[in-house]
Amino acid sequence: MNENKSKIALLDPKSVEVLIITSASKKIPEIDPNIKALSEAVKNINFIEETIENICSNTSIKKFIIAHDLKIDCNFSLNHHKNLLRLKKKYNFKLITSASSSEMPSQLSASITFKLGLKNISSKWFLLWEHDFMFHKKLDWQLVNECIENGGKMIRLNKSYGYYSNKINLETILKSKKMERIFNSKISKNFINTNHYSNTPFISELQFCKTLWEEVNFEYTDWNGHFGGFIEGPVNQAMLTNELNLSTDQFLKKYPIYSYVDNEIDNLVYHRGTYEPIYLLNFSNFFNIILLLKVFKKFFKSKILKLVVK
Repeated sequence: MNENKSKIALLDPKSVEVLIITSASKKIPEIDPNIKALSEAVKNINFIEETIENICSNTSIKKFIIAHDLKIDCNFSLNHHKNLLRLKKKYNFKLITSASSSEMPSQLSASITFKLGLKNISSKWFLLWEHDFMFHKKLDWQLVNECIENGGKMIRLNKSYGYYSNKINLETILKSKKMERIFNSKISKNFINTNHYSNTPFISELQFCKTLWEEVNFEYTDWNGHFGGFIEGPVNQAMLTNELNLSTDQFLKKYPIYSYVDNEIDNLVYHRGTYEPIYLLNFSNFFNIILLLKVFKKFFKSKILKLVVK
């Protein structure tokens, strides 16, 4: 171990906090202004408890902060909040509530919740967790520390699905619509470099994440598409802009982000949640009538297909 590495204190899970971001309801007008979406996972009253237990058993982390994007005009969201209050007594986690409404785009309200949660973290390193992810197996802290010793500031725990290349390729982005570029790291076969930020689970140095989220443009909320949603959109837009204007060495120094690779399984974590769309129809609106007809058409088609299969 060189002199520079020896100055870096090894990360102990006891000193790490988990920030869980949760929401029972979403409004995504940039995709469809006529729907809101309800979390399938939240319908299971035990799912937050299962998530906490899963993280504890696979990381040995005991300190939790849960940030809730609470839609004050949604019963489903209010019931979820009551459940969080009940679990707070059992697990003694810190509950951070960000008030919003069903009329607010979730691009905006969720980003506010993310940033509010981050302000309440006191540990130097933390684990960020969207509420509907789970571990497949235990996290190897020795590998995490190996990455940190070699300069890593953010370690993504999900598999990367980008294109392999040592340099950015705009033609590949155009043809494949893959924003993420991945390339072999100099650390070990357990890590790959990535030029992409993701809200899926990651371990990060607190100050690095704060800087990453602050050096972006939050003026526009329609970030879906190539750049991703919520915090992802403005961060990835800023990262791509910097990659186009910095040298490779400058970019890697500014964004030491790695993906954790487990050699035994395809993915260390998995996503178990979806959001069910609920159509918000106004029958005085011509376009909503057309939308309703499309819904009926889709419903009857599915019924006919089931009969044919039988």
